[in-house]
Amino acid sequence: MADCRVCQTAQEVADVAELIFITTPDDVISEIASEVKWHKGQNVIHCSGAHSIDILEPARRLGANVGSFHPLQTFASVREAMDNLPGSTFVVEAEEPLLSRLKKLASLLNGNWVELKPGDKVLYHVAAVFVSNYLVTLVKLALDLWQGFGVPPKEA
Repeated sequence: MADCRVCQTAQEVADVAELIFITTPDDVISEIASEVKWHKGQNVIHCSGAHSIDILEPARRLGANVGSFHPLQTFASVREAMDNLPGSTFVVEAEEPLLSRLKKLASLLNGNWVELKPGDKVLYHVAAVFVSNYLVTLVKLALDLWQGFGVPPKEA
């Protein structure tokens, strides 16, 4: 790709980029936000479904715009991610002007967006966990119940 540059550290990325996504595991987002010397006007976004934008407070204190952009989707592989991302719902949290950019990005990815208010992230995350993790459990329980009244597993 033209005009691309390989960066070796998070700081190198912050030194050259205007829009930066932190896509690490949740437990290191705060560490990255604290270690990097952010610049005024940069846009720093995490993709956690569990954390609010408050986890990026160190970046905000240095003048960066902070946001959250979380696809309500599971990604078992890169291929599945590429296939499933279009049509996904993206939960966005930010202040303007970054909020408008994140909404536009969701639309460009052929997705829908839902804006969260401060404090809504916990309820959102619990709902996402229920949908993602408990559906399989409920189906298994239902299959077991069907077998309890004589329906073979393949028919249940």
